[in-house]
Amino acid sequence: MSTEATLTAAGSAPVRRHVLAGAAGSTVRSPATVSIRDRAPAPPPAPPPVDVSELLEAFEGAVARIERDVRAALIELEREAVELAVAAAGAIVRRKVEHGEHDLFAVLSELLDRYRAQLGGAPLTLRLHPDDAAQIQERALAGAGRPPALTLAPDPGLERGTLLLESGATALLRTLQDELRAQRRTLLHPAEDGR
Repeated sequence: MSTEATLTAAGSAPVRRHVLAGAAGSTVRSPATVSIRDRAPAPPPAPPPVDVSELLEAFEGAVARIERDVRAALIELEREAVELAVAAAGAIVRRKVEHGEHDLFAVLSELLDRYRAQLGGAPLTLRLHPDDAAQIQERALAGAGRPPALTLAPDPGLERGTLLLESGATALLRTLQDELRAQRRTLLHPAEDGR
């Protein structure tokens, strides 16, 4: 049940309120009787101005350090990749030399072409492992030809794949390790090789 009451506050217009009668004579107030604050909370005070130049410098420094560290890591990664590639190439070449599949005759021809002036016209002696000497002889007999005045001197003390070319007081030593080191230098420092 609902009854209407008119209340007048001092100096104001009459306000109507609905009063609901509840069970056993209790009174329940309608939602209009609850006061709601219309005021919003005060805004927080404005933060003080911040000088971001120091923060920006710190950020730029951090970025520069990260870039430097990334460059260093990439250089190290490249170096490790080259080392791995040279080690793999070395294993492959050694295996080919052991099985007589490495073309030592082509290597000998390259040595002779490259150092012909230093070797002069004197007779040449080629010292190499006995198994490698057999390969050079086979190639010469197969028609690849032998450089004039070249004497083969099998030397079991030399590693497979090593060529020691002697002419008078001049000696040229070419080892697989030398070849792999040269390839490593080329891969690590391509700018020095004119690339």
